Amino acid sequence: MKRTFSAALLASVLLAGMPARAADPIATDPVAAQWRTFLATAKVDEVTEAFGILAKLRGDDGQIDAAACESQRQALGKAIAVVPVSFALQHAALLCAEARGDAAVAEQELKRFGALVRHALAGTSDVWNGRPIRIVVAADIGAFVQAGGLEFRYQYIEAGSGRQVAHIAVWDPQVKLERHLRFDYLDTLVKLSRDKPGASFPSFRHEMAEGFLEQMERSNQVPGLDFLAAQEASSLKTAQEKVARLRPVAESGGFQAAYAWLGACMESPYAGCGEGLVDALLPYAEQKHAYPMLLLAVAYTEGVGVAKSESSAMTLLDAAEKQLGGGRAAYTYARFWSQWHEDAFPPALLTRLDAAIAAGNHAALALKLDYLRDSREERRLSDAEMEPLVRAVRGGYDGGAWLLGRETYYRDESTSYLPWLKIAAEYGDEDSQDLLGDALYFGQDKTPQDKASGVRWWREAADRGKVDSMLSLGDDASGEKRWSDAAEWYRSAAMHGSQEGARRFAGMHLRSMDGWQGDKDLAVRVYRELDQNFDYAPARRDLAWHYLERKSEDDLKAAEELLERDAKRGDAESLVALANGLLEGRFGPGREAQGEEWFRRGVAGGDPRVLDSNAFRLYYGKPSATARAEALDFWRKAIAKEDSEMAVNNFAWVLCTSSFDDVRNPAEGLRVAAKLGKPEDNVSGTIDTIAACYAANSDYTRAVELQELVIELQIKFGASDESMADMRQRLDLYRQRKSYIEVPKP
Repeated sequence: MKRTFSAALLASVLLAGMPARAADPIATDPVAAQWRTFLATAKVDEVTEAFGILAKLRGDDGQIDAAACESQRQALGKAIAVVPVSFALQHAALLCAEARGDAAVAEQELKRFGALVRHALAGTSDVWNGRPIRIVVAADIGAFVQAGGLEFRYQYIEAGSGRQVAHIAVWDPQVKLERHLRFDYLDTLVKLSRDKPGASFPSFRHEMAEGFLEQMERSNQVPGLDFLAAQEASSLKTAQEKVARLRPVAESGGFQAAYAWLGACMESPYAGCGEGLVDALLPYAEQKHAYPMLLLAVAYTEGVGVAKSESSAMTLLDAAEKQLGGGRAAYTYARFWSQWHEDAFPPALLTRLDAAIAAGNHAALALKLDYLRDSREERRLSDAEMEPLVRAVRGGYDGGAWLLGRETYYRDESTSYLPWLKIAAEYGDEDSQDLLGDALYFGQDKTPQDKASGVRWWREAADRGKVDSMLSLGDDASGEKRWSDAAEWYRSAAMHGSQEGARRFAGMHLRSMDGWQGDKDLAVRVYRELDQNFDYAPARRDLAWHYLERKSEDDLKAAEELLERDAKRGDAESLVALANGLLEGRFGPGREAQGEEWFRRGVAGGDPRVLDSNAFRLYYGKPSATARAEALDFWRKAIAKEDSEMAVNNFAWVLCTSSFDDVRNPAEGLRVAAKLGKPEDNVSGTIDTIAACYAANSDYTRAVELQELVIELQIKFGASDESMADMRQRLDLYRQRKSYIEVPKP
């Protein structure tokens, strides 16, 4: 008795694409409950041991052995009790029942296996951002494919994700189409390792992923070699170096290597760049493997390794469509093509993409809209353009909610983005999770503040490799004085390629606080690496400040050299730090003229940060009418430029609070403050300025309202006692219907 799990079920679910949202899928799906319990309670060592039973069930020919099944029957039952969600173990139980000729037990095992598959397929689709199928070990993939009567074609590991997703292409003989399935075992093993030190941080996940790749490399497995080749090639400087690294892996069937090779030749072409690429792809294209056919089509479109021929490209695309169906070839080709182009889709491609959309391919619709938005200077879509996608998402296509959420998030419209972001976040889109985390943590717009939920969504995004969320979680931990956690979040961001994460990690190690002792030598090493390997100016500035604090002659010289290097390049912050340091004598006495000269050079460049800083030092450091007039002139020039929020804030402040008659101008100050936008959308320090301007213009009611908000925000985000005293003093003045006048400090 030989049977396979219903391929019809596999085909029907995959053909349907992403199913409509269930009202409460967790409550109605017993497998979901099994997964929750398993992830929360199973121990990784026991799970690993449980899979050892699989080797004991097979004979010398590698097939399930009836005698072994009988002798290991109890052990297999125990293994399934430990891992009730494994395709491999449950499939083994089905095959053993069939080998023993026990039809009744086989029927029961088939139902259990079917429940696992239905649960897996209910939450996924074969588009690029579909949810991966959660598995426990790689053996689960083979069981899934074998039981479904599917024929393996090719595979690769998806790059650029916080999860190590195995992308498997299979042929479904029942519907005669190529299907793309995505499996994730890394996230499962990370969650099972919950009791290990650091397991809650992305750095742990990253190190585990690297370990899996090293294992694949040692055993010469193409998917691992392929991923590593593409990853390493991305850090090489020239196309020649990239191609040399990618070529042998692509010739061995590495899809990511072939993709990266094609990209390298498109971005930095050189004579002979594409030589051999067509030969590497052709054997798989001739076997009608869809993705190699589509890469070959791109090569014909671009003339990489072959003469340009749009007709040949479209012929290959149409042939790939026969393999994929549902407009998936046009969608996938368009996704490949758009990685290297910003101009409009070629007419032949657009025709096929529109046909896919007309046939109900919602992923193609989202791709077209996203590309359309990115092609515009204002980067916006109209409501009419979004309406088809709105209908699709409301109809159950959760995979498109990310675009609706992002589009409405960046509009000045109350909280209309929240429903879309929530759908996309639940679907697993890390960018939406990050934005939703921001909205909830900070209480943006009219969103009720919920810091705990914001942190939860940041954690979800961080697990998927979202660096911004890692940085936000580091800042949150630092604000709560969880110094070790903050350092680990920043280290995680650095491990995911963030220079800013590495910089903040180094900054943590320059500090010594209650319960935290930083390693200053480590900090210096990190800063130097950022300087030498990444030419990162912010790291050089931080290192310069560290040297300035040490104050030795060598340190002062090194600090000046670091700041001067970027000041010469026009980096405004480095120039300001250097100029002020020279004026203040931090690099030695008698160098004021050099500081003045640096400010003159910076002012000539017109950067608003330099203009603002120069105005600030003239106003507060040069007590004369001439200096004040110069300062006002610099501020007016600064606020006329883009990215001048700091200058706008500082200028409005002095106009509204100055004790000098030749400066104080409340009416102009309120007009300048209006450039900051809606007061409530600003940070507390800026709202403080706006409140002072309202008071200066005798609108004390509004001033009190805004100053109360300032104090509320200050309390919420842990302001210093001195800062709070100043804020409360101004609130008392406004309640007494008095404006605030800044008394110059001697």
